Amino acid sequence: MVTSAAIDDSRTPARYAARMSVIAAFVCFTLNCVLNQFILKQQPASGKAWNLVVGSVSTLVVLGGIGLGIYGLVAGWRRRSLDTAMIALLGILLNLGILAVMAWALYVLRMARGT
Repeated sequence: MVTSAAIDDSRTPARYAARMSVIAAFVCFTLNCVLNQFILKQQPASGKAWNLVVGSVSTLVVLGGIGLGIYGLVAGWRRRSLDTAMIALLGILLNLGILAVMAWALYVLRMARGT
């Protein structure tokens, strides 16, 4: 039997923020897949402009995901909702992983250029 407390907890803003944090990582993945599979294969000459646009949007989505994850984690912790806090923590870890890969890729590109 599902209690009313369980139903109410799944519809709180903290739970939605935690879910959106996880979804933000997948939106970032999808944006980059669309860029690589559809745009760059059709128009390789316009790749630099599209890389800048998609990279900027992906970074904003990931940073927003981290912010939503932190909000969900704190609110879940305060409400003593372990599942909300775990969902938010998963979102934070996914988005921080994406940022780490972005930073590593930028570092490798800079070292390859010799700058």
